[in-house]
Parts: sequence; structure tokens; C-alpha cells
Amino acid sequence: MTLTRDRGPLLSTAVVAVLLTLCWFVYQPATGSVFLLDDNNNLGGLESVTDAESAIDFIGTGTAGPFGRPLALASFVPQASSWDEDPASFIRINILIHLLNGLLLYLFLGWLSRALEFNETDARFLAIAATALWLFMPLLASSSLLIVQRMTTLSATFVLLGLNVYLLARRKIENNPDKSLVLMSVTLVFATMLAVLAKENGALLPSLVLAIELTILRRPDIGSSVKWRAWTAVFLVMPTVVILGYLASAIPYSESMLARRDYTAFERVITQTRILWEYLFNAFLPRSANLGPFHDAYPVARTIFEPFTLAALSAWIVMIVGAVRFRRRFPIAAFAVLWYVFGHLLESTTLPLELYFEHRNYIPLIGPVFALCAVALRAPKSLRPIARVGIPAYLLVNMAILFSVTSLWGQPMIAAGNWYANAPESMRAASNLANRQILEMGSMVGAVTLQDFARQHPQHAYLGIPQLAISCNVRPDIDYSAVVQHLRESLPTAGFSYTAGEMLDTLQSVVLKRPCNGVDAEIIAELAATIMQNPRYRKDRVYSQYHQQLLARLAWDSGDISNAIKHLRNAHELMPDEDINTMMVTALLAAGRFDEARDFVTDAAEHLPLHPLRRRKSIKDLAELNLYIDEVERESFENAPKQHDSLAQYQRN
Repeated sequence: MTLTRDRGPLLSTAVVAVLLTLCWFVYQPATGSVFLLDDNNNLGGLESVTDAESAIDFIGTGTAGPFGRPLALASFVPQASSWDEDPASFIRINILIHLLNGLLLYLFLGWLSRALEFNETDARFLAIAATALWLFMPLLASSSLLIVQRMTTLSATFVLLGLNVYLLARRKIENNPDKSLVLMSVTLVFATMLAVLAKENGALLPSLVLAIELTILRRPDIGSSVKWRAWTAVFLVMPTVVILGYLASAIPYSESMLARRDYTAFERVITQTRILWEYLFNAFLPRSANLGPFHDAYPVARTIFEPFTLAALSAWIVMIVGAVRFRRRFPIAAFAVLWYVFGHLLESTTLPLELYFEHRNYIPLIGPVFALCAVALRAPKSLRPIARVGIPAYLLVNMAILFSVTSLWGQPMIAAGNWYANAPESMRAASNLANRQILEMGSMVGAVTLQDFARQHPQHAYLGIPQLAISCNVRPDIDYSAVVQHLRESLPTAGFSYTAGEMLDTLQSVVLKRPCNGVDAEIIAELAATIMQNPRYRKDRVYSQYHQQLLARLAWDSGDISNAIKHLRNAHELMPDEDINTMMVTALLAAGRFDEARDFVTDAAEHLPLHPLRRRKSIKDLAELNLYIDEVERESFENAPKQHDSLAQYQRN
């Protein structure tokens, strides 16, 4: 792949175009995939998007992060008509974003290669080789194939765009220091803001630039070292220090968080030292069996004295200290280490997130990939031909593995079985398999999968609830008293899952439609109370709120409106939200308490969210509730109240 000086740019462009085209086709088999994991929670609101106003409401009410990730949500709005019916259209857009990121990465790595003083031909080869390995890296497939992870890849788009503009301005700093510093500053501020509005990881952009400045780039000669140090301190060091302070503030975890996650901040950090090495192993030596969306059963490290944990932690300490100490002597290696570590700062340290997700490597792996290719290119002259052949050969192997991965994703039933076979301890893998079996093989097949998994993993005993719902729906005549008794005994010690309340809600819906032997509203209320005996659930404010909503629905379905109102008040005190507002007003109107309903809306208007788009929607929703109160009160003088059966219509899943 030797490029002549005159024809080099044209040939490089052609090679990149071919790589992007190949990547598009390698990912195509995965368009037969389905919505998974958090897709429904984050994107379910698309079904209500019908015009500009409802689109703004959807964009402004995201709950995936503290800022709501509005730019990422906005990218889904044009596909609202395809929601829940056409996953392929979402996946194709995700693939296109991945290809755009590949193009931006090629440009960025070209700047880095030249900064390392590679000649023009080698710089192009290095940028192309590293971009190609990254584009076809099997570990990164889930970043595009998990539909909601467009949040990750779109945030990366703004990060890569910011890096390109930053390096473009940085090249001219010695000729025009003031203008370059202004452009670099503006770029960092706006690119970081845009990236954060897609996903909070975008806040790491200044830290990534700091990794480049510490290793690859030389201090610019702008006449005054004080000015450069001051600028670096304000725009690169300070944001990194703020992030480190934020991470430190997450320690220690609250009592409810400890009950829900079942690990401390210290345990999470030492576990991550192992996971970060596993990410690298699975990235550069990929095996299809190690890849997939379900890693929720990853074992927690409880002490640093476990051999693997101690070795992993020690190795990272040596690597980080060495990277800082010898960053000028070994800039490529130091860059790889610092970039990878900085890229994982938010999701792989103290924040109480789940332990393991492949998509967290989307930006961090750029550093190690670039370093691998750069070291190969700087091998002794006698070995360089091997490197130039070895990199394309390695790329072909990765392409083949990636194609097998995308082909698997495109066959949901086969994928579900494969993922569960490779992760037999994963509750999510078991649930995903059961859901596919229900859709394609019959309800009882899925129920058996849930039953077997719950029997082998008592910490997931709550899976007996959906299994009971399926059984009641298919065979309501069988006596399920023994199943109910098993749930009574196992739920007080079961592990935590927010979906437990939703499972009971679904069971109630089934029992309402057709009586089930041994299961009724009283039993469901008893099971709900049994779950609340479990300290993992009792200590969690969000679940406690949902528990009160569930009790309110149970009371409503039994005709006990007063009790429903009592539970809704409890839920509102725990955590007010728009759904509870709607339920409360509907219940109060059903009881004929019109003035009380108006007072409730007035009080809710004094506790609006600070987020401007969420605040806008809350104001609109409360205004609509006031109109609804007026309408029902007016009609109550003429007809029987319409609202008596509407609570379930508003809030039943």
C-alpha cells in the first residue's frame, strides 16, 4: 500500500471510501435485529410523536442522564413512524453514524500521524490502518446494533469533530497564537457541550485533548510559556480535575445504592481494573463467544488480594505511572495508556453504573488501536514488510469475525439462544431468550426458561412473577397456590430489579382479564407487600414510589377509590412526576372532589422541574389537567361521570 506523493491523497480517499463501503455491507446482516435492553425505556415515547410539539416533548423529557441527552433523542424523531415495527431503519442510521465517525477518525489520526513526524506516505497508511481496525472491531459492534446506543456514537461524532477542529487550529498556533487559542477554546467549549447533550461521556473531550498534549504534541513556541500554561490549566487540566472531583463525590454509595448494586465504590473500582484488561483482550483477540449485549452477571471483586485483581490493579498503576513519567520518551505508548484511561474515567471508575458494557470502549479504544499500528509501522526496516502485510491480514480476520457477529444479531431467535448459552448466569440473557420463545415458540416455552433460570439462580426469584403471569394466561384452571407460596418465601431475599413492580402490574392485568386459580388481586397485593419486606427494595426511593403506584392501581381495579388516592399521595410525596399527577387528578375526579383536584394541580405547579424542556412539558400537562377538571365537572351535572374507568387507560402498561 505504498502511496506516491502526487497520487497519495487521491488513493487514500479511494481506500477510505472502499473501507466505509465494506463496513456498510459487513453490518447489513444485523438489520434483522430487534429492539433490546433500554430501547423501550428510552425510545417508547416515539409512539406519541405526531407533530413538532410532541417531538419537542419527547426530546425534552429524556431520563437517560442528568441532561436528558436531547440531541441524541432528536436524532430519533425522524424515525418516529417506524417505532416498534421497523428496527432496521434505526440500525441503518446507527451504521451511517459509525461510518461518519470512521471518516472523522481518519482525518483525526492523520493529524496525529503527522505530529509524530511520520512522512506523508506513512502518515496516510497509519491513519487508514488504524481507522480500518477500529471500524471493523467486533467488540464495538454493539455500539451501533443496540439501537439506543446511538447516544454513545453520536456523542463520539461531536468529540471527533471537536478533535479535528482543535488540531487544525493547533497547527497554526505559532504563526498566530491569539487567534489559534481563541479557536481552540471555542472548539473545546462548544464541541464538549454538543457531545454532552448526546451523552455525558462527551465531557471527557478536554481530558482526551490533555492526553494528546501530554504525549504526542510538543509545547508550542508562542513567546510566553506562561500564556500556554495558563490556557492549558483552564481548558484542559481544570475540566479533568472537575471530573475527578465529581467521581470522588460519588464515594461512598448511599445505603439504598449499596442495597441495589450489591457492591461498594471500592469494589467497583477494583473490579473495573480487571474489566479494562478484558476489554482490551476481547478487542484485539476477539472471539464471538465473548461478545454480545449481556454481561450483567460479571463477578464482583471483593478484595484486591484476589490474584487476578491484584495483578490487574498493579499493572494499571505501573502503566499509568510509567505513561506519565516517560511520556516524552515513549509518546505513542504513553498516548495509548492515557487516552484509554481518560476515555474510561466516567463509566469505569466510581459512578454506581452497571459493571460491564462493550459500547463503553467506542472512543477509548482509539488510542490503543492507533498505538498498535504506529508501533508496527516503526518496526525495524527488516520487519516493516511483515507489518504492512500483517495489518491487512489481521483486518481481514476482524472483518470475518465482525460479519459473523452481525449475522448473529440479524437472527434474533438464534442470537438469543447463543447469548444465553455463552452467558448462562445472565438474567437479561435468560429474559431475552424467554421473550423470543414466547413470540416464536409459544408462551409456555418461555415460561419454562424463566422457571428453570429462577430455580438455578434464587437471587432472581422475581422471575417467577412473569412465569406465573404466562401460566395464568395459558392455563388459568391449574391451582397456582404452590407457585405463590414459593414467591412468598423467596421474594424477601431476592436480588434487586426495578422490573419486579412492572411484573406484578402485568400479572394484575392478566388476572383482571380472566380469573386464575390461586391468584387474585389480594394475592398480588400480598406479593407486592412481600417484596417490600426485602431491604433492597424497601430502601430504594424509586421502587417505593412505583410500589405505591401499583397499590393505587390495585385499589382502583377493586373499586376502592379512597385507598387509591391514599397510595397516590404517598407516591407523590416520595417522588412527584407527570404520571402520578394524571393518576391523582383522575382519581379525585372519580370521587367527585373537583376542588381538591384543582388544589393538587396548583400545588404541582409550584414544584416544576428545573430542566427547561421538562419544565415546558410539565406546564403544558398541568394546563391540560385543569381543562380536564373543568370538562368533567361540567359534564357531571348532565351525565354520569365519564372518568370512572379512565385511570387504567392513562397508566396501565
